[in-house]
Amino acid sequence: MNIQVVNATGQPPGWGGALLREVLGKFLSGLPLLAGYLMVLGHPERRALHDLVARTWVVVRRRAR
Repeated sequence: MNIQVVNATGQPPGWGGALLREVLGKFLSGLPLLAGYLMVLGHPERRALHDLVARTWVVVRRRAR
């Protein structure tokens, strides 16, 4: 799919950021009624709650040829 999770500097988030995003952030995104995931539909940068909590972005990476 050529996507990557990065922090504000464009680097992978590291262990702390990844754990924050994947454990706490995704738990909060599921409460209530998956509202944290659905907020992507109205957010100008298409970021879900778990991305906002961990200060991460999902970006599309192009393959080098």
